[in-house]
Amino acid sequence: MMNVALATLFRRYGSPVALGRGSTCFVEKEPCRQVALLDEGCVRIFRSRPGDREGTLYRVVPGELCLVSSLAALSEQPLLASAAADEAATGWALPAAAFRKLFAQDEFLRTTFLGVLARRLRALIELLEDTQDLSVDDRLASYLLDRARVGPGTAGAGRLDMTHEKIAADLWTAREVVSRALKGLEQRGCVRLERGSIVVVDPDRLAGVSSRLEG
Repeated sequence: MMNVALATLFRRYGSPVALGRGSTCFVEKEPCRQVALLDEGCVRIFRSRPGDREGTLYRVVPGELCLVSSLAALSEQPLLASAAADEAATGWALPAAAFRKLFAQDEFLRTTFLGVLARRLRALIELLEDTQDLSVDDRLASYLLDRARVGPGTAGAGRLDMTHEKIAADLWTAREVVSRALKGLEQRGCVRLERGSIVVVDPDRLAGVSSRLEG
């Protein structure tokens, strides 16, 4: 849901920005030059991993502060992660110095930032627990049901247009591991693999794979 008050701040003091799908927004270890707020689109925040792989930290949606760029702007330290547009995006951007000045003056912005920080920290802890406690099959089944927007008892199929590499980044594992797990789910009749897409053909059976959903 769009944060109207936050959007008003960025429109008043910022400049419009537009990003094409796949465009790089900022790069890990570089200085933060601006903090943006989206009106439309989606931006993925990710960390580089050994072997030219990536690990997704989170996605920024319209009306939501990006924690990585906000922290870098406030601390005047290099960015801790990179960002790229998952889809075409538009919004408003404040130069890093202007963001720091506004942060010092505006209590609402500070409160909003702390709320984002708390949510992202909770999500990070949950991600760490998942990678330690759940198998790839468990996490993949839950991920597919969520991203394809289907669930147990859902009529019809759900389609997820995403490469195995992107799914691996979201699950913090290797593409080969995801491909092998997806093949196993296809053999069980849970999904159908197509070029560039995964179709959830049996949500109930897929839910049965995930111990999280069973519990």
